[in-house]
Amino acid sequence: MNIKTFKAFLLILFVSPFINVAFGAQSEDTVSERELLLLAAVSYSNEQQVGSEVKFTSKMIRAYQLSDGIVSQDEVKDWSVLGFDVNDGSSKDGFSIYLFKKGKNIVIAPRGTDGGVLTENWRYLMSAEHPQAKYMEYYIRQLVPVLAKEEGCRIYFCGHSLGGYLALYGTGVLMQYPEMRKHFVKVVTFNGLGLGRGTNMSVLDELYKLKKEQIVNYRINGDAVSYIGDHITLCISLDLVKSPFTRNPHWWNMFPMASAHALVQFFFHEPFLSKSQLEGLCPGDNSDGKRRAADEDRNKDDSYEGKSVVGAPDLTPEKVAVVG
Repeated sequence: MNIKTFKAFLLILFVSPFINVAFGAQSEDTVSERELLLLAAVSYSNEQQVGSEVKFTSKMIRAYQLSDGIVSQDEVKDWSVLGFDVNDGSSKDGFSIYLFKKGKNIVIAPRGTDGGVLTENWRYLMSAEHPQAKYMEYYIRQLVPVLAKEEGCRIYFCGHSLGGYLALYGTGVLMQYPEMRKHFVKVVTFNGLGLGRGTNMSVLDELYKLKKEQIVNYRINGDAVSYIGDHITLCISLDLVKSPFTRNPHWWNMFPMASAHALVQFFFHEPFLSKSQLEGLCPGDNSDGKRRAADEDRNKDDSYEGKSVVGAPDLTPEKVAVVG
């Protein structure tokens, strides 16, 4: 190799990363936060089938009253259901969870409160940990051997409300396995409940070791749930959209606290806007692209870096089955 060829080779090595950035090159394995928001919405569904394509209907987030183009089945067509465990409040304290897969990407999406605010959550206020935390721990511990067989997999967690709490908790459990750390990408919560003061210290220690960009918490101003507990990193606050329903705004305006907690709120803010919204083809960007870091009094210490369906593991403490 002569000197001119060598210089040309070095030049290509130097400029290629900048070319990728300039032209918006993105890894096929990248999962957007909008996709995680959509999958968090799907976790509330009882209509999925193991091994099948994810079915997303706008009814899951009351988006059937939204303009066309804000949500679409096409956005989740490449995702499949790897497994799930759905229960009502009479079983496993209402613990429900979904496992999604696209290529090498695996998303673990625990469901938020589904059987009733009081029936599923009252004991959290009286005890060190939420009653569903133990089921999340069993689920993750049994899932690890399965994930270990997925060579090169990339693991994400996401969840809304109580699902956010469980996503954080599950992340802390997963990080206790050194072989899993290289596979973990990040956890994203939406109006998530924070971890209680009595949370298992080994879970908290692992979470505080993560990079701040690996724990992303979004909240809507006016939401009460996301003010409770420890979220490890600061929450990104977004403005409350008072009338996101284009056909029925009256109920939405009468109960602002309830509307602030609703998952549909996030579809009106960056980075969750649809292509149609960004192109101005349908309404929805009520945020003006503004995001604010809130809860600055939190985490000042920077010294740390029902029914079980087919394919779902039985994760009761008495009988823990192998994840299938």
